[in-house]
Amino acid sequence: MADDDVVDGPVSLEECRRVLRSNAALAQLTDADVEALSPLIHLDEFAAGTVLFNESDLANNFSVIATGTIELYKTGSTGKKLTLNILHDGDLLGEMGLLNSAPRTATARALTTARLLCFDSERFNAALDEGSLSAHRMVLAFARILAHRLTATDQELFDLFEADPDNPRFRGIREFK
Repeated sequence: MADDDVVDGPVSLEECRRVLRSNAALAQLTDADVEALSPLIHLDEFAAGTVLFNESDLANNFSVIATGTIELYKTGSTGKKLTLNILHDGDLLGEMGLLNSAPRTATARALTTARLLCFDSERFNAALDEGSLSAHRMVLAFARILAHRLTATDQELFDLFEADPDNPRFRGIREFK
C-alpha cells in the first residue's frame, strides 16, 4: 500500500463512542470501557481501491469500520478471486488475527474511501495482560460475533448438503447429521 493512500491520526473520544456503539456486540461496552480503550485507538483513512492487507500478512492490528465499505477476499491457486464478505460501518476487521495470533486469512480492500478505528495488537494484548476489564469485554464481544458467524456458516453448509446430499465432499456433514 502506498503511503499517500493512507491518512493516520488521533481519534476523539466522541468518535470512539459513536463507532463502537454502531456495532451491536460492541454497543454493550460502557462509557468507562470506551474511555479506557480510546488511548489504544488511532484513525486510519484509506482511499478507494487501497489494499489494507494481504492474505498471509502478519496480523498486527484489528479495526472497527467508522465509515466505508471493505471487501474481504481470497485468491485461489488459479488466481481466481472469491469474495468472502463485504463489510460496512460498524463491522470488525482483523479480529481473528488478534485472537489466534495467526497470519491474515484473507485480503482486505477498500471499495470506497474508508475510515477505520484501528487497535494495535501489541498494545491491545498488553492491556489484556494487565487485566484491563474493558479489553476483556471487547474480546467477549468478539467471541459473540464469531459465534454468530459460525452459526451462520453451519447453516450455509447444511443448506448446501441438503441441496446435494450425495456429494462425497459432504461426507462429514452426513456423518454429523
